[in-house]
Amino acid sequence: MAINKCCYCIPLRIGVIIISIIWILFGAYQTAKGIASLAIAIPNNGVFSVGLFQNLRAFIIVSVILYALVTIGAAFGLIVVLCAHKPRKLEIYAKIAYIIAAIQIISNIIDIAAVALLNKEMKKMCSQFPQGFSSTANQFANYATDTCSSTINNISSASLAYVIIIAIIVTIFVVYFAIVISAYARKKREQEDADKTNNPPYY
Repeated sequence: MAINKCCYCIPLRIGVIIISIIWILFGAYQTAKGIASLAIAIPNNGVFSVGLFQNLRAFIIVSVILYALVTIGAAFGLIVVLCAHKPRKLEIYAKIAYIIAAIQIISNIIDIAAVALLNKEMKKMCSQFPQGFSSTANQFANYATDTCSSTINNISSASLAYVIIIAIIVTIFVVYFAIVISAYARKKREQEDADKTNNPPYY
């Protein structure tokens, strides 16, 4: 089924412009947030493992690169839609849109992995809580460990479920956006082909 409207009510060209602006703003925000996170990152203070900090830092760096690519790709698309109006360039943007969708899916997976790693580290901290206590304090320490583990398990399950739900919703939207852009590029190509058929060049 061909898509003739974005969200069933917005003309395709306007929809593509709105989608491009959303991607530019979102990509720029995520890129800036990632750079800020790297710039103000607090060195490991011994509470969390060195491995966790290294993994999270790597995730942030990858996310910054991916969202920078999203911003550049969307900016190219916006320029094409506003200025060029060439089906060939729109077809290039349609391909870029699917790449952006793939980048967003990868970014969602990175977010889920980061939350899972953080939750794992928190559970590890709870399991190590009794270490170093005297025998007279073991009972209290074990009670505190059980309480900590129960609380962390609840928080971990809720946070992971939240991230997964958000990832699914964002994935649905970004794939739909890519389909809308592809539909607009196809429509412009069909219009150009029809013009050539109805108005053949004279030699």
